[in-house]
Amino acid sequence: MAYKKKLNAQESDAIRKLDYMIELFVNILKVQLCIYDTERKFIKSISDLTDEENPLITDASYREHLLDRAENDKVFVESDFENVIYGGMLIEDRIIIFGPLVVGSRNEEINRLHSLRHNCRLFSIQNCDLITVISVQMMLYSAFYDFYPSLSSVIQSAFLNLKAVEHIDERVSEIVVEQFETNQPLSSLSMETAILKAIGDGDIKTLRHCQDQAYHSRNFASSDPVRAEKIRGFVDISLSARAAIMSGVNEGEALILANSYVREIEDVRSVQEAMALKLQAQLKFAQMVSDLKSDKDSDIGTNIVSSADKSTLKKQRMLTQIKNYIRQNINSRMSLDDLSDYFNVSKTYLQTLFKDQENTTLMRYIRSERIKIAKLMLKTTDLPLVEIAGYLNFCSQSNFTKVFKQLTGMTPESYRLEKSNNAALLVSKDK
Repeated sequence: MAYKKKLNAQESDAIRKLDYMIELFVNILKVQLCIYDTERKFIKSISDLTDEENPLITDASYREHLLDRAENDKVFVESDFENVIYGGMLIEDRIIIFGPLVVGSRNEEINRLHSLRHNCRLFSIQNCDLITVISVQMMLYSAFYDFYPSLSSVIQSAFLNLKAVEHIDERVSEIVVEQFETNQPLSSLSMETAILKAIGDGDIKTLRHCQDQAYHSRNFASSDPVRAEKIRGFVDISLSARAAIMSGVNEGEALILANSYVREIEDVRSVQEAMALKLQAQLKFAQMVSDLKSDKDSDIGTNIVSSADKSTLKKQRMLTQIKNYIRQNINSRMSLDDLSDYFNVSKTYLQTLFKDQENTTLMRYIRSERIKIAKLMLKTTDLPLVEIAGYLNFCSQSNFTKVFKQLTGMTPESYRLEKSNNAALLVSKDK
C-alpha cells in the first residue's frame, strides 16, 4: 500500500510539473493548446477561442490526424498549409496539441483560408518565429525525456519536401544543358563565417551546431516572409557552393547542385520548406568536401602499394580529371591536341588511356557525352536542331544529325517526337 501511495505521489508530481511547463509554453508562444489523455478523451484546453472558432473541435478528422502523429512520433510540428503550422507531444499520459500559428507576419487571406479549411469561425491566427516554436517545444519535451535533437534536424524532418530532394537529381541533369551564370551573393559580409568554415572543412557535426544558432542577420526589406526566406536561401546556398569549391570540390558539380537547390526553393510556398531545403543544401556541400578529404586521405597510403597499383591509381585519377573537364566544357571545342596540352600528357597516352579504361577512343567518348546532352535538350526544350548543334559544338546541323543517328539509331527529329508522344501518353493516363 505504501509503495502504491509513493507511485501515486510521483505521478502527481509529474503531472504538476507538466501543467507548470505547459503554462510557460502557452505564455511564451501565445498559442492555443488542447490536452487529451491516451484514450483521446478531452481533458482541457488553454485558449481564448470559442468552440466555433477552435479548429480542433470543428474539424474532427484533422484533430484525429494530429493525435495520430503525436502517438506515433511522440513530438512533432507540421505545416497545415502555406505558413500555418500545428504541433504536438506525447508526454507522460497526456497528448498535447497546439496551433494554429503563422510563421512570419499575419495575413487576413491566410486567416480566411484556414477558417474555410477547418470549417471554423474566422479568427486572427497568432504569428510566430519557427525557431522559437521548435526551441520551446524541445525544451518542454526534453524536461521529461532524454531527447536532445538539433534544431536543424527537427526542421528538416518536419518540413523537408522529400520529393523535392529526389527531384534535385533531375534538376542537375536539366541544368547541364544551360549556360550557368554564376550567382552573385547579395552580401558576403553578413554570412555566418562559422557555417562557411564548417562547410569548407567538411565538418558536418560543427555545421549542424552552427545551423542551430538560428541566424537572421540579413534583414532584406520584404513584406513577404516567404520571399525573404527564399532570398536568404539563395544567398546562403551560393556562398556554400563557393566554400565547397575553395576546398577542392569540382566547380561544375558544385555550381550545378547550387542552382538545382535554388530552383527548388523558388518553387516552395512556405518559410519552413525554404529553410529546410537550405539546410539540406549546406549539409550536402559539407558532405561533398568530407568525401573529397576521405578520398585524399586514402590516397596517402598509396606509397605502400606496389608500383603496378600506383600506376593504376594514377590512370584512374587522370581519367576522372579528364571526364570532369569534358563534362564542364561540353559546349566548347575540344580536340586531342587541346586536351594533350591542357593535361600536359602526350596524345598517345590519352588515346591509350581511353582505349584501356573505357574501351573507346577519346573523341568517340566526347561525341557520346555530347549526344547524351543533346537527348536531354531534345526531350526538355523546344530549341531548333541548328541551335542544339551549335551549342554542343558540332560543325553543322547535318553533322549533328549524322552522329546522333550513328549512336542512337534514330534521327534527332524522330527521338524528339517519340519522347513527346510518350510524355503525352503519360499525361492522358494521369487524367
